[in-house]
Amino acid sequence: MDNAHVNHGPVQTFRMFKQYVKGYKNVGASLQDFKKFSRDVKKYIKEYDAQMLIENFMQKKAMSPSFYFDFDVDDQSRITKLFWADPISIKNYALFGDVVSVDATYNFNEYKMVFVPFTGVDNHKGCVTFAAGLIRNENAESFSWLFQNFVTAMGNRYPITIITDQCRGIKKAVKGVFGDKTRHRLCMWHIMKKLPDKVGPSISQDTTFLKEINSVVWDVEITPKDFESKWNSIISSYELCDNKWLKKMFKHRALWIHAYIRDTYLGGILRTTSRSSRK
Repeated sequence: MDNAHVNHGPVQTFRMFKQYVKGYKNVGASLQDFKKFSRDVKKYIKEYDAQMLIENFMQKKAMSPSFYFDFDVDDQSRITKLFWADPISIKNYALFGDVVSVDATYNFNEYKMVFVPFTGVDNHKGCVTFAAGLIRNENAESFSWLFQNFVTAMGNRYPITIITDQCRGIKKAVKGVFGDKTRHRLCMWHIMKKLPDKVGPSISQDTTFLKEINSVVWDVEITPKDFESKWNSIISSYELCDNKWLKKMFKHRALWIHAYIRDTYLGGILRTTSRSSRK
């Protein structure tokens, strides 16, 4: 049971226990016994896992009043939204919360929920976690619920900038909850990750094209005028003028291209997904 908390399965646990008791003959059970016990525990927990999680959060709250959490359920008493922030995370936000990245790209197949971490960067450029949430539906209502709880947990202090992916639900929720108090910017890494699929296999395998487009997009010294000139030149050279996705990205260039966000404090965060993955 203890090993399960640190993702050690029955096989690894069996071997560790053998070392602890100095030999398989002293374990008192077979590997199959360990596997069956693990299976039975998972089967039992599956019926009560949500209740156990909420009870765990309640215990944390009782031990530390600064621990914040909230949840919502549907008409069948299933958790549809969950948000939490511990005292250390809240303190991190007080110190380093000018810029917050929100990543909604982690899906849990077993529970069919999306894990949403709120991440920032400390004064050593290391990743720090401010809060986290789970939502069943990636719509504006769910993200608004998360964002409102985030603001409440952080003492109604709004970040200067929030960086997200291109999800429509997130965009609407950011505008509704943060309004003019926070600037919304898009994750460059997330956008450029889509590029190969959007331009097709032949162009995406052209190393010269990739080098040219990346040199323009990631240039931190480029001016708006130079960016537009170089972008249009590349698009024209590779006959991508009719590409709808590239047209859309150019239209929204002020939300993700360096040249247009120089006046926005980003705290070194431009790649929300990669930042969250490190954490």
